[in-house]
Amino acid sequence: MQRVAAMPRGLKWEWRAFYQAAEDAPSPLEFTHGGQKPHPPEDRTDVYYLQDKTRGLKERGGGGLEVKERKKTYHGGYEQWKHSRPFGAAPPAAPRYEVSKRRWKQSGGWRPAATEYTELRVRRVGDDESINSGASQSWRTVAVQGNRQDCEPVRQQLLDVISKQAVGPVTIGGYPTWLA
Repeated sequence: MQRVAAMPRGLKWEWRAFYQAAEDAPSPLEFTHGGQKPHPPEDRTDVYYLQDKTRGLKERGGGGLEVKERKKTYHGGYEQWKHSRPFGAAPPAAPRYEVSKRRWKQSGGWRPAATEYTELRVRRVGDDESINSGASQSWRTVAVQGNRQDCEPVRQQLLDVISKQAVGPVTIGGYPTWLA
């Protein structure tokens, strides 16, 4: 049996949405937390290995593998995920996506829920390192994390904003749901 290290995170509730928007659409975080400014952006590229909607596997920013398993769901799209890192595991032979991220986070403010807005550039990478689907695609994701009572007003605000910005369908769920 392969050894696995639990990551130091509790099981918080998370609500996340993925959508495409016009390039000039403003950040949806401008509308939440009473105008509080987000932390400086974080830039990184993760590689996601296609698993299924309840289990994700990624290389975080070129580091080791991280497993993400959905443990619970709740009405409205809330999910709880357990994170772990398998020791010495090799990446699987599975379809994979290179996801370049520019992420802004907010915490505190008028509610203790943490919010996140991420601009994504996504491309599918083939087994021979070629790009199977051509040019990358631009996506956005927003998330709120914490206990559901604190998250719910922010989730409602985010839903309202992204429903006006979205060009096409909105996917509610974590990265494994979006990529599957």
